[in-house]
This record gives sequence, structure tokens and C-alpha cells, in this order.
Amino acid sequence: MSDEETTMELTETSIEAWLLANPVRAYAFGERLIKFMADEDGLLAQPSLGTMEDRLTAWATEHKIKARLLFMRLMGKIVEAKKAIEKEAGEE
Repeated sequence: MSDEETTMELTETSIEAWLLANPVRAYAFGERLIKFMADEDGLLAQPSLGTMEDRLTAWATEHKIKARLLFMRLMGKIVEAKKAIEKEAGEE
């Protein structure tokens, strides 16, 4: 965990930058967000994925529409980046 993860102001722009810079973590968080889209209590009851993910969960529950639209727009890029990382790790 970086200091940035605990101090970064959460805006759509900063969240997008973090998600694209951390595709494996973003994918896990996005999966959870989609799974519990209609169950805020269920989402909040899940075990922590990390400090940033906890902050994103709080932001997403406060800004439901913005969060859904952001993840829908970015999920393709996140999945592609995650696959590339996994492929690279498999080649080593």
C-alpha cells in the first residue's frame, strides 16, 4: 500500500488512473462491485481487498451511478491489461 492510496482525493479522474494502473486489483474490485450492485449491505460486508479498494467501496456506495458508469466504461481495458500481465507472468 502506498501513501497515495490513503491520501489520494477520490475523483472520477483519479479513480480511473488508479484502476488502469492496477488492473489486477481493479478487476477483483470490479467483479465484486458488479456482483453486489443491488446489495449495498452485501458489498459493505465483504472482507477487505485492500485500503484503496475499501476507499473505492465507500466512494462507489456514495456515488452509485458514477461508479457503475466508470466501471462499465473501463472494464474492457482492465480485462485486457490483466490478461497481458497474466500472460507475461506465465512466460517467465
